[in-house]
Amino acid sequence: METTELREERLFKAEELSLYDGNTSTEIYLAVLGEVYNVTEGSAYYGPGMGYSCFAGRDGSRAFVTGNFTKEGARADLDGLTPSEVHGVVHWRDFYRNEEKYKYIGKVIGIYYDEKGNPRDEIHKDLETRLALHERNEAKKKKMEKMFPKCSSQWTQKTGKVIWCENNLVPRNFTDSLGSRARCACVHLDTDIKTESFGKFEQYENCPPNESKCYL
Repeated sequence: METTELREERLFKAEELSLYDGNTSTEIYLAVLGEVYNVTEGSAYYGPGMGYSCFAGRDGSRAFVTGNFTKEGARADLDGLTPSEVHGVVHWRDFYRNEEKYKYIGKVIGIYYDEKGNPRDEIHKDLETRLALHERNEAKKKKMEKMFPKCSSQWTQKTGKVIWCENNLVPRNFTDSLGSRARCACVHLDTDIKTESFGKFEQYENCPPNESKCYL
């Protein structure tokens, strides 16, 4: 993984970083993926009692994507997160790297960096692997969106919800193999279990299998 430009880098133990929470110190630091940033200028967000105060004085990497803004939820580890969620954490790491008002301070000794500030190879390799899987998944999603385009839909008080497809395609309830939320997809009438590598296609209730328009 690329590293941010160093500026008299400091190494923090977790206990030392915890002092910079806006209570014990007037400065506020947070860490993401082991990199420490001075976010004092964002005290309206990270200060005591503010919405993102859980990030102050700690590495709360996973909370950037889980939305669990409690002190228990703001943890450094990414255990159990999906490749897409890991990508989301990296996105936030890059946000702090590129935001001029939040200055890079150093690193936290812990999950991501050792006592000398060197990256822990196993953890960073795992991040790279999960990011690569995210990229492959995104490419597969784009392929499926092209192969199985979204249905058109409309709702009126008179008809309720209506879904339909053009070009002799029929609507199916599609749950892809990547765990995405089910959506209406336009498919050829003969699309069946043979395409199970992409996911599962189900007929809509009360909708004839060969109809291009369904009233739900």
